[in-house]
Amino acid sequence: MTYCVITMFNTLSKKVLRKFDMRIFFILILIFISGCSTYNNLNYSHGVDIKNELKHIKIQKGWNARPTVIIAHGCSGSSVPSYQAWQTQVLNWGYNGVMLDSFLPRGYKNCADVHPNYASTASRAHDIKNLAEWIRQQPWHTGKIAVLGFSHGGGTVLNFASNKDTYGIDAGIAYYPVCNGLGLNFENPKIPVQVHLAKKDTTTPVWFCGAMKNYDMYMYPNARHAFDMYKVDGWYYGHYH
Repeated sequence: MTYCVITMFNTLSKKVLRKFDMRIFFILILIFISGCSTYNNLNYSHGVDIKNELKHIKIQKGWNARPTVIIAHGCSGSSVPSYQAWQTQVLNWGYNGVMLDSFLPRGYKNCADVHPNYASTASRAHDIKNLAEWIRQQPWHTGKIAVLGFSHGGGTVLNFASNKDTYGIDAGIAYYPVCNGLGLNFENPKIPVQVHLAKKDTTTPVWFCGAMKNYDMYMYPNARHAFDMYKVDGWYYGHYH
């Protein structure tokens, strides 16, 4: 909803707003918000319909059935080479690597896109649930499922790990996760979760994760946000990492 209203304000310039009668302006806001509510009431609150979005799933699987690691991408979407490199890495470790793009089915590419159907970590947790259910039906999978998440995807790991229903996920790993704005108490995860934090992170600062006591925590004192990516230093959505 917030993103929908922001989009409207971006569309109408200040010069145009000065010409509006304020009563008409607020009526327009109400109409616009009503339209946004309709748009947001798509089934995405229950997660992406996996069977209709198979084109947005990237799979690296072994020759024989094996456990699976789901890769939960960050704000940059699934096209970043480092996420695909992680898929290859978990395959080399003896697991299937599966990644669903949670943004493209909702109509945008990355967090820089202001979009009314923006995926929260809670809605992405439902994506993981639906994806895990689909994975269990595949002949190349057997055994447990873990989720490896980065930034926004790391916040998704914290979200489902702290829910009463962990969707049958057995373990989680969160790299430089979004710890603020999760909308729930994530101090006591219901499954084992490893968390990897960068002390010099200015995108998802470590102090937001201060309440995390019951996790397997790792702190990297000289690291910045997205420290596992190929680009060592640079700007990441307005923050230096």
